[in-house]
Parts: sequence; structure tokens; C-alpha cells
Amino acid sequence: MSTDATRVAGPAPAARGAPTGSPPLRPPSIVAASWLIAVVGMVGLAAALSALLGAAGMSLGLVGDAGFAGEGALALAGLAGTGSLLRLAFAVEIGRGRDWARGVYLRLVPLETLVWLALGLPLGLLLAVNLASWIAAAVLLHRPTASTWFDLCRQDDPVSRVWQDPRLRAVIDQALLVLAVVLAGWYLYSNLTANMARQNIATGFGFLDREAGFAIAEGLIPYDASDTYGRALIVGFLNTIRVAVIGIVLATIIGVVVGIARLSTNWLVAKIASIYVEAVRNVPLLLQLFLWYAVITESLPQPRQAAEPLPGLFLSNRGIMMPVPVSDPVHLVMGIALLAGIAGTWALKRWAARRQAATGEQFPVVWGAVGLILGLPLLVWLFGGAPTGLDVPALQGFNFRGGVTLSPEFAAVLFGLSFYTAGFIAEIVRSGILAVSYGQTEAAAALGLRRGLVLRLVVLPQAVRIIIPPTTSQYLNLTKNSSLAVAVGYPDLVSIGNTTLNQTGQAIEAISIYMAVYLSLSLLISAFMNWYNRHVALVER
Repeated sequence: MSTDATRVAGPAPAARGAPTGSPPLRPPSIVAASWLIAVVGMVGLAAALSALLGAAGMSLGLVGDAGFAGEGALALAGLAGTGSLLRLAFAVEIGRGRDWARGVYLRLVPLETLVWLALGLPLGLLLAVNLASWIAAAVLLHRPTASTWFDLCRQDDPVSRVWQDPRLRAVIDQALLVLAVVLAGWYLYSNLTANMARQNIATGFGFLDREAGFAIAEGLIPYDASDTYGRALIVGFLNTIRVAVIGIVLATIIGVVVGIARLSTNWLVAKIASIYVEAVRNVPLLLQLFLWYAVITESLPQPRQAAEPLPGLFLSNRGIMMPVPVSDPVHLVMGIALLAGIAGTWALKRWAARRQAATGEQFPVVWGAVGLILGLPLLVWLFGGAPTGLDVPALQGFNFRGGVTLSPEFAAVLFGLSFYTAGFIAEIVRSGILAVSYGQTEAAAALGLRRGLVLRLVVLPQAVRIIIPPTTSQYLNLTKNSSLAVAVGYPDLVSIGNTTLNQTGQAIEAISIYMAVYLSLSLLISAFMNWYNRHVALVER
């Protein structure tokens, strides 16, 4: 009777508040074991980090071998034990179909392999431990009471919710990637230092304080052969900055002019611009540097027969000589006034934009900019006594003295980099202008604007948002291509660094300096251009 009643009524309802379909809670022994394994894992990871730091200190001479031996043994034991327990736990959870465990395990396996390599442990032992862990997991999975300290079976478990957050997984992936790169770099550095020590090759940057013993043809700061290698590299770095900054400005001007000329309605102007772009883009840069150097050194006359296209400007195979103002204290104040004029122009432009948005009236920003940028230095020059002295080059003996001289090497590198990069910038400008809808030009023309105003006020402000990103890449290319200056004898960073390398034998250190300098320059250029790109970008409401 009772059996039939039970069959009709069904099972008794679950108690109020009890979750239906949830797995039973783990016994206290399993909870205690999970905490024990977690503590052991943390101790093992701390010991592993201690081993890495101790090895770094020992390689740098900060600690001795005796003080590191005990910590190293403890760290290796903790690392091996931690790895075994974690692999066993992940294997069990993956066998139960936990997707989160598979994702974490696939991220940790490469990192663990790098740790073993960095500590010099055999990979065969790592494979054996992995195999043993998976066998033990298979045995545990066939036992009904088996469990692990990853009690994440419930859907509402907080750890599962956290792991399913894509932003958190992205942060974890980035952190693991950085750690993997650090470990890989540490392994390579340790291997390198060990091999160099075995071959008795000196390491370190102490050579920078030694006397260089070689001269440098040109530089922005005083330098003598008795100065150090460090100062010589600074001279080369400044020479690299000099040619890169001037080259970027010159390439931008030429590229914008040629890019607009390619869209000219004048057939001859457009064809000449097209021929220029196709020629410089399809000839290797190194050959163009050789061409410019040959034109200056072979085609131009001797100093005694130097050409003088303008008064005070001389062209010869010794370079390009031009006059400069005689140094005067008022020139510093004029430079400050010029910077103040540029800042005032920026503020005037922002004020004019707000005024036009509020009233609809335009303000002549161009004339205001001319007055600020040119007028302020001119006023300072007038009130400072209007010094007009010029240091004009003059032929003395076999060469010119006075003024400023652009050496054949610097001129060849500057013109070669500028005209080569300008060809690419011209195509970027042309494509950016063509990307603006032609309806914008027609609408501006319908309002009665002249062609020049249409280009300056309507087309270019919209095209610049398309032009900036690829132009940034060309600026980076020009800066890095300046390393080819060694081919024509210009004393840039790579040229002076190669001389330093040959004299000291510190190849790794010299190449590291190259990489650090060019990486820093590239990041600075990218940061500035990205800031400017955000500044001119359209802001969505």
C-alpha cells in the first residue's frame, strides 16, 4: 500500500532553500586537503622565484655559490612538487570536462617549460612527471569518491564566473606572456654569459669609460680622440637624431607638395610628379645614397671653382657652405619669442574655432599666425639692436672657412632619405585626398570657394585623419633607415658603434645599444603621432 502511494505521489519535494540538481558538498577532509595543496603550491612557487632571483644574483656576483646552494635545492624540490600537484589537479578537472581547466592548463604548460629550461632541468624529467600525473588522474577518475581541490562543479561558483570574464582572461594572458618573455630572455642571457665566460670573452659596459682613440669627422658636441667610447656613442646618437629630424621635416614638405601635384589638372605637373614617385619608390635606398654621394663628390667642382648660385652659398665637392648669423645674445631671446609665437598661434586657433562655433564668424587665423610667429621674433630683433652680422664662408687655402658646412656625407644621407621617403608620403597624401568624397569638393565649389580654399579648408582637414597613421610608419622607416649612413661614411650611431665594436670586441653590448636607441626613438615617434592622431580624430557624440 505504501509503495503504491509513493509511486502515485512521486518523490518528496526538496527542502525549502536547498538547491536542486547541485552536487553534494565536499567532506571537510577534502576541503582541508585542498587548502594544504594550495599552501604547498604557493610555497613551491615562492621557492621557484627565489631560485630565479638567486641565480640572477649569483650570475651578477651579488651572492656566492655556497649561499645559493641550499635555496636552489629547496626551490627545485618545491617547483617539482608544485608542478606535479597542479598537473594532477588540472588533469582530473580536464577529464571531468571543465573547459576553464583546459584553458588554464594550455596557458601554464609553455610557462612551466620555460621555467624548467631557465633552471637547466632536463625536459625528459618534465615529460615523465606529466605522464605520471595523467596516469594518476585516470586512476582517480575511475573512483566514485575521487575529488580534487578545484571544487568548481556548480554553475554559480564565483571562480567560474571570474574565469568566464573575457577581460580577466585577457589580463591573465598578457601577464603570462610577459612572464614567458622574461623567462625566455633570462634563459638566453644565462646561456650567453655562460658561453662567453667559458671562452674568456669580456662582458659588461665598462668599456664605455675607456679612451676611444679615434676621431670623428663631425658632431654636434665637442669631441676629441682622447674622449671615452661613451662620449663617442653620444656624438653618433646626436648625429642620428640630427639627420632623422631634419629628414622627417624635409620629407613631409616634399611629400605633401608632390602628392598634391599628382592630382593637379595640369598634365605636365601631374606626369612629372608621377615619374618622381615611381622612380624613387622602385630604386633601393642604398643605391640612391650612393647616387647622391657621387653627385656631390664627383659632379661638383673643386673648392677653388665652387659654384655660387646665391650670394654666400657655395657648392663644391667638399660640401655645401652657407652663411649663418654671427652669434649674438639677442638670438636666444628671439628663439624664446618664436616658441611663444607658436604657442600663441595654437591658442588663437582654438579661440577662433570656439568663436566660429558660437557666432558663425571666421577669424583670419593665418594672418594672426604670421604676425605671432614672425612678428614677435622681429620685434625682439629690432629692440635688441637689429644685429645683421653674417659669418660668410670664404675660401682660405684649399677649403672654405666660416659659415656652416653640410658635409658630402651628411648631405647625401639627408637628401637620399628625404627624397626616398617623400615618394611614399606623396602616395599617402594622394590616396588620403582621393578618399574624401568628391561631393565635399562640389559642395565647397557651390559655395563659391576657390580651389585653394577648398583644398585647405575642406579636403585636407578630412584627409589628414587618413594620412596620419601610414605617415607614422614612414617616419619610423626614415629613422631606422638612417642606419644606412655608414655606407657613405656619415658618423651616425651605427658607424661609430661599429668602430667601437671592432676595437673592444664587445659585440653583444654594442648591438644592445643599437637596439635600445632605435627602439626608444621609434616609441617616441609613435607616441607623438598617436597623440596627434587622437587630437585630430572626429569625436563621436
